[in-house]
Amino acid sequence: MNDSDPSPGLFGSLRRAGATLVSIAGNRLELMVVELQEERNRLLTVLALLLATAWFSGFALALVTGAVLYLFWSTHPLAALLGVAFLYAAGAMACVLRIQRLLRESQPFASTLAEFRKDQQCLQPQAPTASNSGSNSSSSKAN
Repeated sequence: MNDSDPSPGLFGSLRRAGATLVSIAGNRLELMVVELQEERNRLLTVLALLLATAWFSGFALALVTGAVLYLFWSTHPLAALLGVAFLYAAGAMACVLRIQRLLRESQPFASTLAEFRKDQQCLQPQAPTASNSGSNSSSSKAN
């Protein structure tokens, strides 16, 4: 062997591979932190809007309830109470169904998980298949 050979050897290759893995892990961690911040901001926005909605809806419902009861109290008081109660129950059920759908559709950290899956696929050894070897030989015949 020649002493002036510029090849780094086994330890140099391992060092480069380790540096690459650390760099990849750092990139994935940065992506995860960005997604975590986005999820936190989204959650805080939703909570603030939820509180504002509850506040304004409470006042609106109180006024509408008072108006309905005032209008129908002398003729149909029980029907007015049951009608308002039914509307409130229907609204609550619609909200619950919407929340369930939002939670089912939510996929936090989807980009991070996708990148981890890509990394995993790249690091797994690929076994040559018959279709790959056949296409390689046919493409080499064409050249």
